[in-house]
Amino acid sequence: MTRHGATKGIKGVTGVTALRNKYGSFSTVSAGSSSGPITVDFLVVGGGGGSVDGAGGGGGVVVTTGHLALVGSYVVTIGQGGPHGGSGLRGSTGGSSSVFSITAGGGGGGGQGEGSQPSGGAGAATNGSGGGAGYHGGGGGSGSGAGTAGGNGYYSSPSAGGGGGGGAGGAGGSGSLPNAGSGGIGLSNSFSGSAYKYGGGGGGGNIVQTPSAPGGADGGGDGASASSSGSGGDANSGGGAGGLWLYGYNGGSGIVIIRYTSGSATGGTITTSGGYTIHTFTGLGTFTVT
Repeated sequence: MTRHGATKGIKGVTGVTALRNKYGSFSTVSAGSSSGPITVDFLVVGGGGGSVDGAGGGGGVVVTTGHLALVGSYVVTIGQGGPHGGSGLRGSTGGSSSVFSITAGGGGGGGQGEGSQPSGGAGAATNGSGGGAGYHGGGGGSGSGAGTAGGNGYYSSPSAGGGGGGGAGGAGGSGSLPNAGSGGIGLSNSFSGSAYKYGGGGGGGNIVQTPSAPGGADGGGDGASASSSGSGGDANSGGGAGGLWLYGYNGGSGIVIIRYTSGSATGGTITTSGGYTIHTFTGLGTFTVT
């Protein structure tokens, strides 16, 4: 260019209590070590979809505020960007990200106009956006929740262009001679301390024609054209990959950001901004309330 509940002792373990939160997940805490729960806001972004000539959809974006996190440890998973397609197959769906039993699905893969999978792939639950179509197909639909659909491709011999990937903040554009479809815009969030649009869709790939279709701001990859190279989705943005005829690019990985104004916790990369302590996870990790 990125959500308590009943308690019971753990059998065979002295001085440790298991706590179930309202989403059904458990944390553990040793007796006498608790400093109390903390109230957190968190952002979860899934990985963007991979492309071929159709662009990858943006990863799902889930935002939660005012979540009560009990003392204990919580696993954080980060979805990888979907690999590009090729050999007649569409790009792959991005991986899902999660924390506190809340999941953001990956974006759908872009369609392959020359192969058996010309339509864009559907986004994964929750909120994953659909991939753009190859030039002979239809755009992929969104996963359950608030994701958006990918755009359609176009074909006007000898020219062809893929559809744009759906973004968390808007649907992917459809191609129309001489332009491939633009990527759908991402969804803006400032939990990191700076505003950024996560889950943007990739721009479709253009064949023969020179206009390059832009990816959705901020992390969606640009589509390639006859005169310019494209790009994959940006790392830790959930951006969908820009389209490239026959080959494609990889989608961008997801991210999890947790912030709070008071309390104590460990895990991820810890920064401060605007009175918040911020934990950023770009890979598998553990968020521990102490």
